Amino acid sequence: MKTFFVPLYRLLSATLAVGILVSGCALNRDTSPSASPASTVSAGPTSLSSATPAPIDEPDTECSYFYFLWGRYAELTGHYDEALEAYEKALICDQQADYIIRKLPLIYLRLHRDKEAIAKLEDYLDQHPDENGARMLLAKIFIHQHAFEKAIAQFQLIHRQNPEEIQSLLLLSELYISRRQPDQAVTILRQVLTRRPDSYPAHVLLARLFAGKGEVDNALKQYRKALALNQSTELEMELGDFYLQQKRYGKAVRLYRKIVSREPDNEEAGMVLVHIYLLQDKEKKALAELERLKNISYDPGKIEMT
Repeated sequence: MKTFFVPLYRLLSATLAVGILVSGCALNRDTSPSASPASTVSAGPTSLSSATPAPIDEPDTECSYFYFLWGRYAELTGHYDEALEAYEKALICDQQADYIIRKLPLIYLRLHRDKEAIAKLEDYLDQHPDENGARMLLAKIFIHQHAFEKAIAQFQLIHRQNPEEIQSLLLLSELYISRRQPDQAVTILRQVLTRRPDSYPAHVLLARLFAGKGEVDNALKQYRKALALNQSTELEMELGDFYLQQKRYGKAVRLYRKIVSREPDNEEAGMVLVHIYLLQDKEKKALAELERLKNISYDPGKIEMT
């Protein structure tokens, strides 16, 4: 038995923020241990290897920010090895620079070095256990690696730390759906709606889960609630298809006629309407709808062939 009407789980992959391009920043550094990492001259280094800061005890924000900008420019231009090297050198200048520490796992992911990304995130979370953004990224990496139990544990921890946050619950429900555990997904989605009754994705996912489980009335209730929150032609057509599965042809006709009256050039909806008329042995109405589609179609021949 199917457990989900229309599979809808596209777990989010980690993405990089788009920032400003950096240019014209130049520092030349004496790489001897006794030199100051922030010493500057007018002519800057041409490569990172010629500009390695010496380890220091006190944070040097000027030095750190210089390498951060270098790394950011390299990142934006797709030079991820160079970006990683620059960010690592920025941390030599300021080992507590949080905005740089959080960059490293993302660069490791770009370089397909997932294990190192996980190690960095776990180290960071040991020091910042309430940083749910980093924890969310860690969960998504675990999903990518099919370490689903570890991902579930991270989502659950995020929710315990911030009960009003629902994104982790939505992702957790999709993870349960992908693992064919519809009952657990339903439980999680009901938790979402307890906190956020106007959560459109929660209503849509519940509608599909109930449809897959054969709970027709519950599915229809959730479809209607979702459509009340967000009028969506795509979701209306999904509901229309559900009506067809249930052989509720009258409801399906009314819904598809509503769609084509609002969107007369929606050929897909029109063709479904033709199909329903044929199922009802209403050939005249089917032919009339076909003629209407031919008159508005960019490719009338396709309508004829259909």
